[in-house]
Amino acid sequence: MAIGTRTGQVHLWSTNIIKKPPTLKHFCRTRFNQCIGLQRKNIRNLLISQHLIRYLLYKDIQMK
Repeated sequence: MAIGTRTGQVHLWSTNIIKKPPTLKHFCRTRFNQCIGLQRKNIRNLLISQHLIRYLLYKDIQMK
């Protein structure tokens, strides 16, 4: 089951397991990192926006 929020987040739930699976955002980050084959320390050297770099490095997550 997928549930979307007003902020654009998508939360995925499996009806076969009790625990919550990773978010779609996590899958996107993981897949991107696998495709480019870079270590986290080398992501900063990519010629992409700082916003996307912060996203890929999980720096966009608000800490409580």
